[in-house]
Amino acid sequence: MIKRANSRRAKSRRAKSRRAGGGERGFTLLEVIVAFTIVALALSAVFQIFSSGLRSAVVTETYNIATLLAESKLTGMGIEEPLAVGDRSGSFENGYRWLTSVRPYDNGGETSALEAISAFEVTVTVTWGGSMRERTVSLSTLRLAAR
Repeated sequence: MIKRANSRRAKSRRAKSRRAGGGERGFTLLEVIVAFTIVALALSAVFQIFSSGLRSAVVTETYNIATLLAESKLTGMGIEEPLAVGDRSGSFENGYRWLTSVRPYDNGGETSALEAISAFEVTVTVTWGGSMRERTVSLSTLRLAAR
């Protein structure tokens, strides 16, 4: 009999709490705000990582373009235009600028067996970017030419 009375009391307490709205448990406003704050911080960190990766990819692509342009200009030196000691400059159509420098190569005073051939140090420098962040790629090689 005592057990039945205790179980009846427990049932009546549960029924009263359900009627009062305490039976269904939900999240408080503070818990929801904290959860949204954590999600927002996590998403902002993810977006920063992606934007930094995208920025790096763009910079790498511009360096690749500049290197290809410098290689192309360097390949043409002595073929498309004669090797003449001095500096020349110009620009490509896509906004990149170039500077070529041709200097006699100093072999340390040694005389070569072929006096009819001269060696030149050829340097091509490609620059791009604004005045705040100018970037540069420079390639050098030796070219032989008849005297």
